[in-house]
Amino acid sequence: MLGALTLIRLDAILELISFFICAAISAGFIRAHLKLKVGVFLWLGAGFGLMAGAMLARSLYIILTLTVERGFARPLQPLLQLYSIELFYSIIRVSAYVLFIVAYLIPLVRERVELGLGAVPPLLVIYNSTFEIISAALLLYVVIVTSVNWYVRRSAGSSLIAAGFWALILSHVAFFLTPLSLLLYFLGHGLQLTALILLALGTVEAGRG
Repeated sequence: MLGALTLIRLDAILELISFFICAAISAGFIRAHLKLKVGVFLWLGAGFGLMAGAMLARSLYIILTLTVERGFARPLQPLLQLYSIELFYSIIRVSAYVLFIVAYLIPLVRERVELGLGAVPPLLVIYNSTFEIISAALLLYVVIVTSVNWYVRRSAGSSLIAAGFWALILSHVAFFLTPLSLLLYFLGHGLQLTALILLALGTVEAGRG
C-alpha cells in the first residue's frame, strides 16, 4: 500500500506529465487553427491550454507545499491549502470542458441560423450565443449552492434567491436556444425579468433576518 505522502507526490508527478501533453495538444490545435482557420480548433486549443495551466499550477503547488512543509509537519494548514488548489483546479477543468462543448455547439447553431429560421438572423446582432452558454455554465455552481441553502434554511429569503438564480440560468439557456425558435428569445427575457424580481425580493427578505 502506498503511503499518503507517496501517493500525493506521485499524483503531482503524473499531473506534471499531463501538463506537457496537454500543452502540446493545445499548441497543436492552435497551430491547426492558424493554418486552416477552423474556429473549432481555436476553442479546443483554448480549452486544453486552460487545462494545461491548471495542471501546471496544481502540480507545482503540491510539490512546493510538500517541500516547504516537509511532509506535513503541521498537517492542517497544508491540507487546507491542497484542498483549495484542488477546488481551483476542478473549476478550471470544468470551464475547459465548457469550452469543448462550445467548440462543437457553435457550428451547429451557426448552421441552423444560416438556414434562415424566420426572424432569427437579425437577433445575432443583439445577442451572443457563446456568452449565453458560458454564463449558464458559470451560474450552475451558484444555483446548486443557493438550492442547498434553501433546502437547509427553508426561509422565504433563501427560497426567493434560489428561485431567482434558477430563473436566471434558464434565461441564458433560452437565449442560447433562440436559433431554434424566436419564442425562446422572448421567453429568455421573461425569465430574466422574473429572476431579477425574485432576487430583489429575496434580498429584501434576507435583510430582515
